[in-house]
Amino acid sequence: MTNSQREATAIDNIAIKKCILESIKTTPKPRKTVISDCVKKMNLSPEEMKDTSSNSYLTLCKSHIGQVLSQLLYDKDLTIDADKKIQLNKKIKEIYKKDEMEERVLAFLTENKTLTRKNIFSKLEEIFNPKSSAESNVEIHRIAGEVLAKLLKSEIIIKTLGNYSLNSHTNYPNTEIGNCLKDASEADDIFPYFIKALNIKGGEFFEAYSVKLLENYFEKFYTIKSSKLTGGPNDNGIDGIIEIEDDLGYREKILIQCKIRNSAQVTLKEVREFYGAVCSEKGTRGLFITNTNFHNEANKFFSKNSNLVAVDKTKLFDLAKLCQCGVALKAATTKLDDSFFLQ
Repeated sequence: MTNSQREATAIDNIAIKKCILESIKTTPKPRKTVISDCVKKMNLSPEEMKDTSSNSYLTLCKSHIGQVLSQLLYDKDLTIDADKKIQLNKKIKEIYKKDEMEERVLAFLTENKTLTRKNIFSKLEEIFNPKSSAESNVEIHRIAGEVLAKLLKSEIIIKTLGNYSLNSHTNYPNTEIGNCLKDASEADDIFPYFIKALNIKGGEFFEAYSVKLLENYFEKFYTIKSSKLTGGPNDNGIDGIIEIEDDLGYREKILIQCKIRNSAQVTLKEVREFYGAVCSEKGTRGLFITNTNFHNEANKFFSKNSNLVAVDKTKLFDLAKLCQCGVALKAATTKLDDSFFLQ
């Protein structure tokens, strides 16, 4: 099966969640280790495991796992301990039940068009409590009520005169990234939503995105000889490597580091460490890319080293618009590329 064929195959979010939870069931682990554990269970071929390019199936899998992991952390189903290791939340057992109930409710409304709250609860009782335990029904009603509230808030369903039905006007999934894209579609300034969308998608997606974006940029001016993602538990501070060649045959080896943050600036210490890795790996240029900003001292360090380039959130957005990567020009207006973030 080719990469393109495999990319067309849906990756089961619930299966990924189970894999994540199984990975940290007994012992908290760092994010990259959890993702590595999940990748090992996805039955990739040896050839696919070696392909670290930005368009590979391995990259797609890591990105997807990272997004599911970020969603679980955002929903507080998982937490991060003092050692920055991911661990289970005490209410983790409700995750699957909520997911399944949400799918069931949407299926009910697809089949029946409209249902009352009582109708929905009754159908869920038949599935989740076939023995008709009064105590279990109370729990089912509580969780189902939360599911309905969530679907209403995200406008996936609507309520009219006591009847629930699907909202035919929404095209966005009931997820954090779906809500972000929906808000962006109605906004005049998409810059904050672009940054937010990258945060939601997580570090693995950002690494793959950054390398892809830079590929698109460099191929406008150079010939790309090779490009690969190197991010992982033992990446030595290098997340990607792109080798380019100009018309005269001069080659450059560009080493890339990516940092995704909610708001914290990239520090001078981080930039110094990256520059050390660039020199150690004999890179001709180091490119540090982030969705936030650099500390003033870090910017001074960049200015003193001509082979070290800083790409902050503003420059990142400018590159995205120039290369039409993650953003798209629609009717002379720049919009987020929904399909890119929902892949």
